[in-house]
Amino acid sequence: MTKVAVTTLGCPKNVVDSEGMLGLLKEKGFGIAEEIAEAEVLIINTCGFLKEAEEESEEVIAQAVSLKQSGGLKKIIVAGCLVQRWPNRIFERMPQVDAVVGVGDFPAVPKIIERLMAGDGRIKHVSSTDGAYIEMPDRIRLTPQHYAYLKISEGCNHRCAFCVIPLIKGKLRSRDPENVVAEAERLVADGVKELNIVAQDTTEYLKDRGVEDGLAQLLERICRIEGDFWVRVLYTYPAHWTEKLIKVFACEQKICKYIDMPIQHINDRMLQAMGREDRRENIERLIDSIRRKIPQAAVRTSVIVGYPGEGEREFEELEDFIRLTAFERLGAFIFSVEEGAVAATMPGQVPREIKEARFDAVMRLQQEISLKNNQQMLGRTLKVLVDEKLEQSDYSHIGRTQADAPEVDGAVYLSGKNLEAGRIVEAEITGYMEYDLAGKVVG
Repeated sequence: MTKVAVTTLGCPKNVVDSEGMLGLLKEKGFGIAEEIAEAEVLIINTCGFLKEAEEESEEVIAQAVSLKQSGGLKKIIVAGCLVQRWPNRIFERMPQVDAVVGVGDFPAVPKIIERLMAGDGRIKHVSSTDGAYIEMPDRIRLTPQHYAYLKISEGCNHRCAFCVIPLIKGKLRSRDPENVVAEAERLVADGVKELNIVAQDTTEYLKDRGVEDGLAQLLERICRIEGDFWVRVLYTYPAHWTEKLIKVFACEQKICKYIDMPIQHINDRMLQAMGREDRRENIERLIDSIRRKIPQAAVRTSVIVGYPGEGEREFEELEDFIRLTAFERLGAFIFSVEEGAVAATMPGQVPREIKEARFDAVMRLQQEISLKNNQQMLGRTLKVLVDEKLEQSDYSHIGRTQADAPEVDGAVYLSGKNLEAGRIVEAEITGYMEYDLAGKVVG
């Protein structure tokens, strides 16, 4: 029995793909190695979204090559976004890699491994991403037992000038709602307490099939599943929020009041240059509507600094808007020149030192806002999903509120009795920091 390990880089959508590959390999009779040292074959599921992600992927591949040269591995397969974007580059730069597999070709992985182990030479399996959404068998999850990612579509129909995702993933391909709901039911039955809905743009769901408010309809169905669990929606696009979706968020008790909505900028000229469908007036109106109609909404956004043509006036407008809006959660990205993206060749490229200074200014501002927001939590009782036990700490466990997504947001340091990972508890907030809270379990 050939034993296979998978290393995953990049976003939660890649995690889902890796889990699907592992499930397929198990179904086909392969052994699953929990550690790379135990594996004969290593699959590296890469990210190719940003230059930094490319560099990280290539570094991990180089480490695997060293392990292979020392006799620790027999075969290396590089898969995913970096391969789809540059199908020939990996083979050209790293002759020790045995196979490359595109984002739409994961079902072929078991056969590719059989061929490699039988002595076939290097294999390139990279095809078009124009087909339907590819369903995979039951996943072997890489996340903790109590939360999971649930992917509802692949690809994207937006043409943001800074983004290469459509070049990598292709056009929007929504997953059949019956399959999504069935998987959600299996995950809840398996003990999952938090379903994190992911896609390139979750608010696009079913638009490729001519369905309006497809995400809202899907959420209503998922919320009818019996059990004590949360539903968190990630990666929404501001222009696609509707009154129906706002109502579902407000009314469905199982949905986290967590609004993950990247705006990227607020200056109208910058938004137009980015190829975004929104303008400042629409964004302001939407945020106001969300905060009025969804009690305790926590709005998370992301912005890009140093975009081509961004002068001091445009950046100051962005800073002022962040200060005025006081987002509960915010991440900032330094504009990255990506080959193949429209913005890579735009005039008015901003010098690196200015981009970095603007990034630092935004993050300092958000740190101040976050500290003030967290101060307002003091004395409140919040629901917290316990994530794990802590060692050598004044607190016994760490968890997250409904306002905190896994791996990207803050945490709650917990004290109390009978705590264990996967439990949803109520905690009185007794302390706060810039991004994290401290609490004592009650009841």
